[in-house]
Amino acid sequence: MAKSGRRIQPAMFIFIVYLSQSRPKPMILELYNHGAMRYFLPQLFLCCFGFLSFTGWAANYQFLQYRVENGLQTDIIKCIEQDSLGFIWIGSDEGVMQYDGNRFMHYPNASSSPFIKDFLKLRNGRLLVLHDLGLNEIINQVDTVIFRQILPGTRMPTDSSIWYAKTLFEDSEGNIWIGEPQSVVKYDGRRIQRIEFSDEHNSSSFIRSFSFVELPGGIILMSSFNGEFFTYNLRTGVLPFWNHLISALRLAIWSIERCRLSHLPRRTL
Repeated sequence: MAKSGRRIQPAMFIFIVYLSQSRPKPMILELYNHGAMRYFLPQLFLCCFGFLSFTGWAANYQFLQYRVENGLQTDIIKCIEQDSLGFIWIGSDEGVMQYDGNRFMHYPNASSSPFIKDFLKLRNGRLLVLHDLGLNEIINQVDTVIFRQILPGTRMPTDSSIWYAKTLFEDSEGNIWIGEPQSVVKYDGRRIQRIEFSDEHNSSSFIRSFSFVELPGGIILMSSFNGEFFTYNLRTGVLPFWNHLISALRLAIWSIERCRLSHLPRRTL
């Protein structure tokens, strides 16, 4: 939503440049400070620990920090993503910025609202940007950039628009999930389906609301800002309620197992 007197805690971003024999490969680690993360952070650290145990500690990393004096429009960064051409895209309360490895480029007219909330890189390589008043696609043609509206945003929810959306997710069927302050929107490329929740699941954050992950079997696991979990079955469309402690445990076990298996040599699977 628009700015208010409440101070927004900036997200913390760390740029990690992996130094190998070829050109440096940038990786991005993004940490948010919101309620639901108290369930996800333990599995994140366990997963990272497991990854390091497979890859070893021989790699060298260089940490670089970029601020306003280095060309950023603002130090308060909300989201970050890398497009299929290697360019880094940065979202803030001052609009969209691009980093090409040498300098930052500001695009103040990229969206109808300067308050950027999230990026989503689709499996086909397309890059979407979410802001307070809609969802746009970033079409990077290197020498020029086109910003095309996908969904409009309004200050009141309607059947054809999104309402102060904050988070994005793509499922295995290509549906785009959008987290609003008190609802979730499923967009299949043609129309939107809004799932409403009660007042107790309303997000008090200006930057976070619902988080998403897909479990095996086409189950979308959704976490509200206050840490309650819901599942949506892509085949049946059923949305039952899960006790948050049980679901968090199941999610942690599944995520750790998937992380472990993904780093085993193929011959052992």
